Amino acid sequence: MLNLNFKPLQAVIDRVERQRAEALSEVKSTRDQKRKVLEEQLDIIQQERTKVDQDVKVREFAYSLFF
Repeated sequence: MLNLNFKPLQAVIDRVERQRAEALSEVKSTRDQKRKVLEEQLDIIQQERTKVDQDVKVREFAYSLFF
């Protein structure tokens, strides 16, 4: 009967799984940070779009008063 010792193999598997979990956590953190930045940029763009739309309406109204 063979007496196989799987402890070294299990240690390697555990280490690989731990590294995988750490890498996945870092990727998720980076994703969340980038998503936050993009959402902030989108909010700024939408605010600027609203300002431009309001400015266009004011100018169109002013133009219509003179012509």
